[in-house]
Amino acid sequence: MSNVQPHTKVINSLRKCFTKIPNALAVDLYLSSGAVRVFLYMSCKPDDWFFNNRDIQKQLGIKDDATMAKYWKELINSGWVSRTPALNHNGKPSGYYDYVLNFQPVKQAISQPDTPTPKNAGAGTVNKPVMVNSQLGKIPDYTNTDPITNPNIPTHTNNKQIVLNGAEWVRIADENKIIFSEAEKTAIQDFGDEFLRIRSKIKKSVNEKLILQELNTLHQYKADNYNIVLLIKDSISYERGFLFKTTPKYLIQSINQSNVKSKPSQRPHLFSNPKYIIPETPTEKKSLAAFIQTWYKAKINPKTNQPMTSAEIAIINAHNKRFNSQAKDPRGLYVSYASWLDYILQNEVLTGVCLLDQPLDGVDTSNKPVDA
Repeated sequence: MSNVQPHTKVINSLRKCFTKIPNALAVDLYLSSGAVRVFLYMSCKPDDWFFNNRDIQKQLGIKDDATMAKYWKELINSGWVSRTPALNHNGKPSGYYDYVLNFQPVKQAISQPDTPTPKNAGAGTVNKPVMVNSQLGKIPDYTNTDPITNPNIPTHTNNKQIVLNGAEWVRIADENKIIFSEAEKTAIQDFGDEFLRIRSKIKKSVNEKLILQELNTLHQYKADNYNIVLLIKDSISYERGFLFKTTPKYLIQSINQSNVKSKPSQRPHLFSNPKYIIPETPTEKKSLAAFIQTWYKAKINPKTNQPMTSAEIAIINAHNKRFNSQAKDPRGLYVSYASWLDYILQNEVLTGVCLLDQPLDGVDTSNKPVDA
């Protein structure tokens, strides 16, 4: 009997059917397996595909925004993804950028800007930066060859629809050394996406000068001790594409009373929060419901004006799920509650019992964000 061991074969039946992948990518020890998977996912997409971080995270099961940002940083720092300025018809920088998937690591002479940061904007928002996939070869016919487009976004002469979305707001802030915390950057990116959506809808352009002006305004608000995260979230909920003006409600000491003594309330109120008044008129009841909705969106306990615990967040998530799961009429309208605000009005304001004191069966403890 021969002692020669038989050779083990690898029969690759995928080569004819799927996307071309650089061999060097498989042995690049700089990249984590997650970053490689993100690269593979993007390489399956057609040229000029508008990448959407939320879609990538959903498809690949990446739950943490920070993890997605880490993968982007690996891909850009390693040179597998390049970020290059797009030129206008005059051959000058347009203020936009292309993202290029490279067939081998490319080290650019200039430093790469910050990687695009995933955001938690509302559903249906399309992230706008373009991914150019031309260096990896054409995608077979059976892949998705319909790029994600938005008719409200202007098409440039180079046939690339590139826009200054929320991720670009963060980049502009960093490049101009306008300092924000990570939580503030996340809120700013959300607002940048909403700002772009509204401006595109009314056919008004967005440029870096305008963004820089808004960023400086936010930084001044921050310096004046306002909670810009809450201010931004309220501005987004209004859906008008502009920042709210500062009011005392956004002052840090008004939101977090841990180190400040509350002034005696001039109105009877519930709990320890003087703003949680006992409403007497229909207008006051609606106004209180709006206040409560704002507190829940900011994850603030309306009874104490303090940040909610994970258990309290789970309770509000369960109520929000109950609202979203209600029946609809033939016109597609909700039957029991017209809106999340109406749900709060009927179940908390009119009953006088805080939703946090109304736990539901089967409460979701996953601590997902409140949809409101």
